[in-house]
Amino acid sequence: MNIIIADDHELIAEGVSSFLSKINKHYVIRTATNIHDLKKEMETQQFDVLIQDVRFGSTDARDITEDIHELNPDCKLIALSSQSDEFTVKSVLAKGYSAYVTKNAHMTEIAEAIEKVMLGEQFISSDLEEKFFRSLFKNEGSSEEIQLTERESEVLSAILNGMSSKEIGDKLFISEKTVETYRSNLFLKFQVKNVASLVKKSLLLGFG
Repeated sequence: MNIIIADDHELIAEGVSSFLSKINKHYVIRTATNIHDLKKEMETQQFDVLIQDVRFGSTDARDITEDIHELNPDCKLIALSSQSDEFTVKSVLAKGYSAYVTKNAHMTEIAEAIEKVMLGEQFISSDLEEKFFRSLFKNEGSSEEIQLTERESEVLSAILNGMSSKEIGDKLFISEKTVETYRSNLFLKFQVKNVASLVKKSLLLGFG
């Protein structure tokens, strides 16, 4: 089985690679620490499984699923992330990922995720299953339910300061398209449809 691990933290990529190599000698494993190397690897060979960090450097894994499927149509996608909020998990799975493993999960869960996705099944970490079960009993509308990444917080702060997408992109050294993606994510997380509603609701919930 051909597996590629994409994580911009080399220690994590090599650690997962080492673990998987020990538990199954038939795994052929490659690693990539940036989007360029990932695409280069996938252009030269077909992989059965991609284990992908959701925040892959400056790239959001959800933005490159189409490129990945174009290069490796049959590759199964497993997300590996430190983010564990419900929105991120659901949006990643909705983009075609078959499994979501948190970085604080036991290594054996990565192996279990590989087994599940190769059988055509889905998998999420045990800690996420417990967290989502508890969330069913929480009151809606609480700021505790909305968890933002560092970059999302930066974009939100810029929006609250009245900056345009171009101005935000220039400030954060990211493309205008990437800013639009973050803004769409914020709309979904705050359950609003426009910037005015986002500003109003985020301030009401104490994000200002």
